[in-house]
Amino acid sequence: MLTRRGARPIGGVVAALLVLAACEPRTTREAVVVRDSAGVTIVDSDGSQPAWTAETTWRLSRPPTIQVGNQPYDPSQRIFGAEHARRTTDGGIVVANRGLGDVRLFDAGGYHINTIRIVVDPTITTGRPRRVYPMSPDSLVIYLGGGQLSLRDAQYQLLQRVPVEQPEGLEAGEMDPAGDYFADKTLLFTGRLPLDPSLTGLQRTRMRLMRYGIDGRMIESFGDFDADTEIVGEQIYVWGPSAHVAVADSTIWYAPGDRWEVREIASGGRVLRIFRIDRPMDQVTGADHSAFRVGAVRQLREAGEENAEAIVDSSYTHAETFPAWSQILVDEVGNVWARAYRWFEMGADYLWTVFDREGRYLGEVVIPYPLTVHEIGEDYVLGHMSDGRGGEAVYIYGLEKPGADAAEP
Repeated sequence: MLTRRGARPIGGVVAALLVLAACEPRTTREAVVVRDSAGVTIVDSDGSQPAWTAETTWRLSRPPTIQVGNQPYDPSQRIFGAEHARRTTDGGIVVANRGLGDVRLFDAGGYHINTIRIVVDPTITTGRPRRVYPMSPDSLVIYLGGGQLSLRDAQYQLLQRVPVEQPEGLEAGEMDPAGDYFADKTLLFTGRLPLDPSLTGLQRTRMRLMRYGIDGRMIESFGDFDADTEIVGEQIYVWGPSAHVAVADSTIWYAPGDRWEVREIASGGRVLRIFRIDRPMDQVTGADHSAFRVGAVRQLREAGEENAEAIVDSSYTHAETFPAWSQILVDEVGNVWARAYRWFEMGADYLWTVFDREGRYLGEVVIPYPLTVHEIGEDYVLGHMSDGRGGEAVYIYGLEKPGADAAEP
């Protein structure tokens, strides 16, 4: 299967979407166009014609159904520096509490049930929990900073710690876990490739996407892909596109960041499908330049730099357009979600573009600011939020889908 758990097969995609497009009211162009290019299914959607209406747009429940953390009078509820959270198989929440060096588990009502203490010494920065993977009722895998996997049993007792194998040819240093786990309970890691020392000027760095077993050994590579954008040398490139990845059942989804598209990639790097949305890239304006300069100068001055203005003017180069996406996820039933990029935080809610399993552009879901989304189920969204004043919490929101039952065949 090439979609998330519980999703339908992709057979009949072309016929289904062409029938759907034909049933829509005629405009200057079709809302969805499906074509084949050298064995790759490409789905192009008109960005001005989402499938959802104002009445059928998906939305999050308010308030959230579960909250853990940010309860000052209950020490068991303390969350600090949480980097990752997931829903457990019984409906609770497990949190990688990196700042405190522990993993905390909560039941379906949000009550604390256990704490797995990983790091006791607050001066130790490695070995802290960065990812949690509740793979079954009797299996919990924790990824620890520094490159180790901690395997736990049903009582959360340590079974084994294994190092994550470092392949040759990558930059030295820790690899990064990415996304969820695959259906076969393997994990996705990214490693950086070193830049050619002879290169100068504007370059895209490269990353290798690899599937690992929970024994820490690499199983296969999905290939090498564009990652971040930088200027090799003295200058810093601002607003350059960065790539993002997400995990499906047995494939990955890759978003290059410099255009409005996501790609499904199979083992060995073979592209299976491309979902695109026709919308213009957002232009970087003079006001954006000015706002960035003010903020950068202020930060440099606070750091003690006397020539802050000169440093900013000489060291920063700006892209002409903003990146497309800042995060992508695949939900429990195979829909692909991509968060639109935003370079400044002014308290406005986030917009997530949603493609259905066949690549049709459904519309946007509003996610409350400043929620960082970790997981999207069939009927919920789980994420982490910090108020910037030391208050952190993990939330589960209900995902309401008006008209979804009527839309099912």
